[in-house]
Amino acid sequence: MTANEAYRILRSVVGPWFCSSGFKAAKNYLTYQKRVGDRYFSVRFQCHHQGWEKHKGSSFIVLVQLTDGPDIDYARLARLTEYLGLEQLELIRARQSRILASVPQPPKPYKASDDIWYRYFTEDDVRAWAILLLKHVQNVHARVEANR
Repeated sequence: MTANEAYRILRSVVGPWFCSSGFKAAKNYLTYQKRVGDRYFSVRFQCHHQGWEKHKGSSFIVLVQLTDGPDIDYARLARLTEYLGLEQLELIRARQSRILASVPQPPKPYKASDDIWYRYFTEDDVRAWAILLLKHVQNVHARVEANR
């Protein structure tokens, strides 16, 4: 799913509420803005810059801000989660876990042409990858040296 497709779905779900609540759509990303007193309240939905990957999916973030003017490009954007309580954060964590569990596993076996990004979670994961991949690089280097 491309970012444009994700924005289309987000717009169709959240747009009606924002429009009926007096928000105007801004020009950048998927941003809604409303004047509240003498300030501007903005909500931005932003898809991740790396895009879609068939074995990782993609992601987006929701940012909010209250500013003195309508220009939001240079203001500090706060994550929506900064305004949520533990119960709301737990619901988000649970949904995130369900979604991650549903992401298809990479095909087995990998093909030489696959663009593989080595996933890690801990320092030990990075170390283990480094040891394994260094051995592969050393073998490739030895073959290159032998064939020069």
